[in-house]
Amino acid sequence: MTAKSLSRDDIKGKLLQGSFMNNGPHVPQLSDPVADTPMVIVLDKLRPYEYNPRINRNPLFDELKASILNRGLDAPPPITRRPGEEHFIIRNGGNTRLAILNELWRETRDEQFLRIQCLFRPWPKRGDIVALTGHLAENDMHGELTFIERALGIERAKTLYEQEANESISQRELARRLAADGYPVSQPHISKMQDCVHFLLPAIPNLLYSGLGKPQIERLTNLRRTAAKSWAKYADSAANRIDFESLFSEVLATFDDGGDFKFDRFQDELIHQMQQPLGKDYNWLKLDILDARAPLPPVTEPETPAPVASAKTPSDGVKAPPQEPKKPPVKAASKGDTTPATVPEVPPETTEDEDQDRIQAHIITPIPGLTPRIQAMKQQLAGATGEPIPDFDASCLHSIPVQVGGCILSPTFGTSNGRSMNPPNCDIRYSVW
Repeated sequence: MTAKSLSRDDIKGKLLQGSFMNNGPHVPQLSDPVADTPMVIVLDKLRPYEYNPRINRNPLFDELKASILNRGLDAPPPITRRPGEEHFIIRNGGNTRLAILNELWRETRDEQFLRIQCLFRPWPKRGDIVALTGHLAENDMHGELTFIERALGIERAKTLYEQEANESISQRELARRLAADGYPVSQPHISKMQDCVHFLLPAIPNLLYSGLGKPQIERLTNLRRTAAKSWAKYADSAANRIDFESLFSEVLATFDDGGDFKFDRFQDELIHQMQQPLGKDYNWLKLDILDARAPLPPVTEPETPAPVASAKTPSDGVKAPPQEPKKPPVKAASKGDTTPATVPEVPPETTEDEDQDRIQAHIITPIPGLTPRIQAMKQQLAGATGEPIPDFDASCLHSIPVQVGGCILSPTFGTSNGRSMNPPNCDIRYSVW
């Protein structure tokens, strides 16, 4: 049976029939891949990570821009997207490259800078914590973050960890969690970072963002801590009306000019502002603060000075027999001299123990308990007041010549603090010049 041929009008009617209609629900966007997937992304759909710890411009920005302009993008940044959001974001590192691509597209209108091929990675369960620690680790690997940028990143990570645990966490627990997520930081370092964010950042943001280093920041936080202790110890009712933290911030804010920061100048200005409310002398207050900042020396047994052997003690421990003191020669009287000859009075004989006690009584030793820390503080105080500090090794012995019977004799005896000591009945050896 032959099929009936279609007429021209029938064919035209079939071609003009309506298309298939999608009667299902409208889906604004497709779901993201569940595995790592390469994809081509337009710059309009890509955003930088909003919690990126880098705040300042990358110092290598111009060099990287020239390289991408000449070679293209050799290492596209990994991207991800939060569930339900429209735009993709940088997953861990690559915000500088994204900024360079946007600049090159505006300048050149070259399509290679508009569409880039990236590796999409699904949004992890712990989301922002993984992304933030990834950005911190990637930037730290190149050593490009300043101290304050790293500190703010750690502070943000602490907030995310507390939201995850629904409770506050300690510094030690924060260090443990960061290490578990691939960004190890010690607990003392976290403590310094938090002090910097809470106490220094409100006063000197320009200095910190311009790259104030860790040594200067540590000196500032240590000074704030020791000065606060001195303020709490000596503040009276009048000084208690002044908040020390406000005083510290006001003085520190005057140095936020972005120039070369001088710690000693700030320390002098802070102590000057503290001395009037506390009613203390500048040097006294400075010494108190420096003493609190200085580390305590290790506790050691005081060295016992070696006993001075007596000149009369024989060797081999054999006691020598007592010797008769030599009598001075008696001057014979002349024939015409009627004055009787006088015999010099012989001093009484002393025992060996008495001689040893006499020698020990005139031996000068340093003051007990004079530690190197106290000596250093005395030198700093003397340097501030202009007073000289005697050196024990240099001034323990002085030779003063005296004239006796036509001969110049040189006695040697001890001194204390630059003052000669010539106690009575001391055993002084003279040398004839």
